[in-house]
This record gives sequence, C-alpha cells and structure tokens, in this order.
Amino acid sequence: MTTTSIVVIVIVVLVLIGIIAAVAMSARKKTQERDRGRASELREQAGAQAVGLKQQDARARETEAEAAQMRAEAERKSAEAERLESEAADRHNTLSDQRASHEENLMHADHIDPDVDGSDNRTSTRSESTATQDDGVAVDDDGTRRDTPPPSGRQT
Repeated sequence: MTTTSIVVIVIVVLVLIGIIAAVAMSARKKTQERDRGRASELREQAGAQAVGLKQQDARARETEAEAAQMRAEAERKSAEAERLESEAADRHNTLSDQRASHEENLMHADHIDPDVDGSDNRTSTRSESTATQDDGVAVDDDGTRRDTPPPSGRQT
C-alpha cells in the first residue's frame, strides 16, 4: 500500500467517524427535544392537577366546617333537650306536690263536712272518683252532673 492509499483510507475513516458523530449528535438532539416536550406536557398536567387539588382541598375544608357546625348544632340541641327534660321533671314534681296538697285539702274537707260519712276511705284521687248528689245523680269533682252533656258556650 502506498502512502496515498493510506492517507485516503485515513481520510475516509475520519469522514466516516465525523458522519457517525454527526448522526449521533443529531439523534441526541432529537431525543433531548422529545424529552423537553414530554417534560413540558407533564408540567402542564401537574399544573392542571394542582388546580384540581386546590379545589378538592377547598371542598374538603368546607365539608369539615359544615360537619363542625352540625356537630355544634347537635350539641346545642342536646343541651337544650337535657334542659327541657330537667324542666319537665321539675314540673312533674311540682304537680305531684300540688296533687298531694289538693288531695289533703279534699280529705280535710271530707273530714270536717258533716254530710260525708266518716267511714269512707278515699285512697284514690278525687279526680278519678265520682261523687253523687242527694238525688243519686253522679257528679264530677267540680259538681258537673255526669248524666248531662257539658254546657256549650250559649245558654237558652
């Protein structure tokens, strides 16, 4: 082989190396551009997801606030129910005391009334029993005859 042919072979090899390097660089640039585009798409998707996440977070906070408000309302209603139950119990106790006093008054009246037979033992409340007049007609505690309908608003 002559020097010229060696020089030509070296030049051809160098040109081939240059072409291969250029093709590799071009492929690398295309890959980088494709990766940049894909990264940009992913960033856009992440931005859209961030907006969605903020909206979901806002809805979750609203739901938590609503739940706390409902819980406070329920606690307030529970306290009001307990107060009303206590008030009802107090009223029942007062009513029981008043009924006992009323019964004592009736028994005392029966005791001092000369028209009442002393052998009567009244153990039931007066409102549950029925007295009779001298003519045998049943009357309620307030003296209303049991055989007549209650008076209407008008009298004839």
